[in-house]
Amino acid sequence: MRVLVELSGEQPALARAEVLAALEAASHPFRFLLAEERLLAAETGAAPAWLGRRLALAHFVDELIVGGELDEVVDAARSLKFAGRTFRVRVNSYKGCHNKVELEKTLGDVVSGTVNLAAPEEEVRLIEGERHYLCRRLAAIDRRAFEARKVAERAFVQPISLHPRLARALVNLSRVPDGGTLLDPFCGTGGILLEAGLIGARPIGGDVRTDMIEGSRSALREFGVEATL
Repeated sequence: MRVLVELSGEQPALARAEVLAALEAASHPFRFLLAEERLLAAETGAAPAWLGRRLALAHFVDELIVGGELDEVVDAARSLKFAGRTFRVRVNSYKGCHNKVELEKTLGDVVSGTVNLAAPEEEVRLIEGERHYLCRRLAAIDRRAFEARKVAERAFVQPISLHPRLARALVNLSRVPDGGTLLDPFCGTGGILLEAGLIGARPIGGDVRTDMIEGSRSALREFGVEATL
């Protein structure tokens, strides 16, 4: 499947590197297709839902249907048929689009299905970057969950912890596969170990300070993560 990842704007270069590293960690080969400031596309056998659970510096994982000029994208949208299913159209522009509502209506008029703006079963996305990309949303990154795991919200609080999104990005950059082992010899408050455990890796950590080890253990236990410390 051709997937397009809509990246966050926090650290664009790091976000692109995270996606590529995660694809390398998957058990499927992939082929790089394109990269823009806030977009990266690849052909991969990795499940989009898996990518959505794994990535941090992104917003959505989409199926890339077609890329091209706007009229080509609208023509391609005519082939989308959601018989018996509801859908909505969303436009996301990185080029300062001022007619989002008009574009959403244009695409909505040519897609076959029942419109439901509040709780659709399918979401068609028109992404405006260097080209126009027609996509179907397959997964969303739960960014609120990362906020809920910030060190201030954890059982062990110290002013020296990475933000969970950055910790997850570092875990992905390690290319640790599902079920693989990740070692953090300077684990501190356990943020990297926590994110590694949550993606299904086996975390091993250490620190020169025993209070950090005990604090990390309690923080990991709070989120149901088992680690060797």
